[in-house]
Amino acid sequence: MGIRRLDGQAFPADITSATLVLPGGATSYAFLVYANYQVLLKWNRSNYFALTVGQFADKLGGP
Repeated sequence: MGIRRLDGQAFPADITSATLVLPGGATSYAFLVYANYQVLLKWNRSNYFALTVGQFADKLGGP
């Protein structure tokens, strides 16, 4: 795919659709997001909100 996760591991081969989000512009952090990110944006159109929810879910060990 040409990119790697922050921990250096490769992404799963079964990823079919993802979007690259750059909330702080081209020189800031980039986030690869999946379909559930789009669902969060339907509820609240803030990229910062959706990214925060995703990061909290990662910290909690969600799927």
